[in-house]
Amino acid sequence: EPLDDSEFGTGLFVPNKNLTSVDLYETDLKDESNFYAEIQVQNKKAIYYAGFGWKKSGQFETKESWENYLNAFALKTNNPLIISLK
Repeated sequence: EPLDDSEFGTGLFVPNKNLTSVDLYETDLKDESNFYAEIQVQNKKAIYYAGFGWKKSGQFETKESWENYLNAFALKTNNPLIISLK
């Protein structure tokens, strides 16, 4: 989304399909928009990862690069590398 003379992206990842529902509340008022997520609780835990990307940081030049980062993060989190030593 536009932020002054740059762009700002937010992301929420809930592993293993534990995201029940989402609701985005958008308004034209500065800093008043919100994102709500309902997450399944398992073993008394609700696990989620939230983050943001800012175009001026130089890490994410485009919306696509931010989305690629989020998709790669989700793939790695849902399919962790497991190493066994013998």
